[in-house]
Amino acid sequence: LGYTNRYKDNLSYFNIDTAETLYKIQSNYNFLNLNNKEQKEDSIVFCVKDLNYLKFKQITEISCANIENYRTAIDSLVLKFKIIRAGDPSNNIFHYENSKNFKDHTKNKKYFELMFDSFFQSKYYFGTGGSQSYIGLFSNSERYISNSIDYCALESSFSNLNFCIFKYIFYKKKERFLSINEIYQEGHFFKIFENRNDYIFVENDKDEINNLAKILISKNKSEYIDLNLMKEFNEIRQQNFIKFKLKNKEEYFRLIKNCKINIPKFFLQNTMNYGTYLKEKTNK
Repeated sequence: LGYTNRYKDNLSYFNIDTAETLYKIQSNYNFLNLNNKEQKEDSIVFCVKDLNYLKFKQITEISCANIENYRTAIDSLVLKFKIIRAGDPSNNIFHYENSKNFKDHTKNKKYFELMFDSFFQSKYYFGTGGSQSYIGLFSNSERYISNSIDYCALESSFSNLNFCIFKYIFYKKKERFLSINEIYQEGHFFKIFENRNDYIFVENDKDEINNLAKILISKNKSEYIDLNLMKEFNEIRQQNFIKFKLKNKEEYFRLIKNCKINIPKFFLQNTMNYGTYLKEKTNK
């Protein structure tokens, strides 16, 4: 697992192997050569990977999102939290002047260092998954991830304190959206990376992203979790890892089989099986 500052030639800020015991390691500042800073209960790192990222890495296209769909959620979060937008100068400009509780470091000359400092100062992360969000593994930040396409490794989350909602997957050969059951049972959870042209990826809408923000704000997270649906989700995920022989990829399988995350019940209720919600979404 690594993260590289692409604006500085061949400079890796950290680079470690994803060993079987990685998820057991207690992160610390000395490991990343960072100054020890107190993590603030009212601070959130906010980051949305946008299409400008394609200038550097084509594979990330399907994990990009439109930051404007996050505006309503940010309007809610700034009432109770200080929001730090992290990223780099390639990110789209996001005009936000509604609150003194919102800071944007993406155009700052020290954006890279500020991003790491922000994670280690913040209890929460809110935004898209992928490279930036992985920093939260080391800062032990609670992560609230939207527009994920990582049905396999669940954004490398090893804590049920984290929440995630996925992009919708439209399968061209069926001419409709796929349910979570179908995504796992038919192997689409890894085929989407091998045969990307067979799929269309649809972002979470403003309401879904705002609902995720409500979970972050809530003191009672359990009311947003359906334990039976989560059990079904975890079982079908594990069963199909074995069905599609991911266990043959020993190092990778050992890591991802330990991954865990919470999927909000509002999302699972609509997407676990192909029913009214996905039929209506297909017909729009």
